[in-house]
Amino acid sequence: MRENTYSILHISDLHKRDEDDYDNLLQSMKEDCEKYVLKYNLTKPKIIIVSGDIVKGGKPEEISSQYDQASEFLNNLTEFFLENDKTRIIIVPGNHDVDWNKSKISMRKQDKTEKVLDKIKNDPQIRWSWDELCLYRIIDEDMYNSRMNSFIAFYNNFYSGIRSYSKEPKEQYQIYDIPNLNIACVAYNSCYRNDHLNWAGCIHPSCITKSSDELVYLHKKGRLLVGVWHHHTSGLPKENNYLDYRILKTMIDKNIQIGLFGHQHLCNIVNEYKNVIDDKRILLIGAGTLYGDRNSLPPNTQRQYNIIVIQYNETDINCKFLIREDKSQAFEIPMWDEGKIEGTLSSSWSTSLIKPKQPDIEIVLNQIIVETEKNNNIDSAIEQLIKMDTSNSLVRKILLEYLDKKKYNNLIYQYYGLPENNTEAIFLMEAVSELGDKEIIGKVLSIPFISENQDVAVKEQRRHLDFLVKDKKYGTN
Repeated sequence: MRENTYSILHISDLHKRDEDDYDNLLQSMKEDCEKYVLKYNLTKPKIIIVSGDIVKGGKPEEISSQYDQASEFLNNLTEFFLENDKTRIIIVPGNHDVDWNKSKISMRKQDKTEKVLDKIKNDPQIRWSWDELCLYRIIDEDMYNSRMNSFIAFYNNFYSGIRSYSKEPKEQYQIYDIPNLNIACVAYNSCYRNDHLNWAGCIHPSCITKSSDELVYLHKKGRLLVGVWHHHTSGLPKENNYLDYRILKTMIDKNIQIGLFGHQHLCNIVNEYKNVIDDKRILLIGAGTLYGDRNSLPPNTQRQYNIIVIQYNETDINCKFLIREDKSQAFEIPMWDEGKIEGTLSSSWSTSLIKPKQPDIEIVLNQIIVETEKNNNIDSAIEQLIKMDTSNSLVRKILLEYLDKKKYNNLIYQYYGLPENNTEAIFLMEAVSELGDKEIIGKVLSIPFISENQDVAVKEQRRHLDFLVKDKKYGTN
């Protein structure tokens, strides 16, 4: 069922000290959830965005331990907020997730040359060391790319078969489509070419290009598109650790309306416009550090995280941003309350976004049916239907017919576990009968729509399930 209002938990830059305990952080966030849910009349966040810097870094054995602790924390966070649904937690790497031990091994010092500036500008393999005042060259590209391996291992272990992260830089992006919330997030690695001598953020151009077709497709399906990466897009004159802002124009062209990032360790919100003529924009939202110590906090800034409320209206999308700030002064146990958006006295802010045109469901369904009959590919049709609004009666009807044809009884139980009409109830009972699990049958029989239904066909199927439950041989090997 598609939801019109929901919230997103946006965290970044965990940076936990060795002496800090994730259990304290988790408990503080649970308690804070009760406060803002009550105050702003919300439900618990339905999506979690983690925009980089999962670990602090260090020696290989320290990095491994840090990822293990972070993984346990994020698992617990997913259990509390998302009922263990990892399809709704989005994670990207940050510069602290880049293993400098590997990038150092991959480079060799170069002979001095008078054309230092030309080399730095024109050769992507060249780095300049200010400490040694000399050039380094990447001579082992495989070793250089392996600087992401610890993050990749953490990511693949965390998602355990649900998702996997590529070792190829040009493939380091993920698209998370969440149909029932009518939103899709594209997660980019902004640490392409980032290492111990190059602190700037960069996204591989191929990641933008390769994600384009699916983003166009999702925009046509009416999804709100959100980009997620780590680095901020502007900095002070002497800084060199931010992402080239010109990439934002490309994202705007892809109809990405919100960009979520971290890295600066403070919360800020900026509108970035493509131009003044067509007024297209991307709303940039930075999150503060979630668990950093005093040394990692900018002056007069505390630990922070964001709650982003999305509300679909008839003609637009309203976005409200709530800032949560630690009032404990970086104590071991955070004490969250309203914070301030950077440069303002406000703890919240609202704006309107363009609501993507919602597709005509009947036209889309007809296209799926014609395509299925032409190619005889029911699995493709099922995959498309599941991504649609499964609360729509026509979608439910066609999806049920295809699931029954393929005898995907587990999916029938998953999507029709609360039947909306007698036909769905009968198909559901037939499906669980074939599954042969008495516990599942018992749950289905206890559904009020089935247990209290007086339709002749439903009553007959109910009697059949009652008989199976009582049959001692049924459901045993």
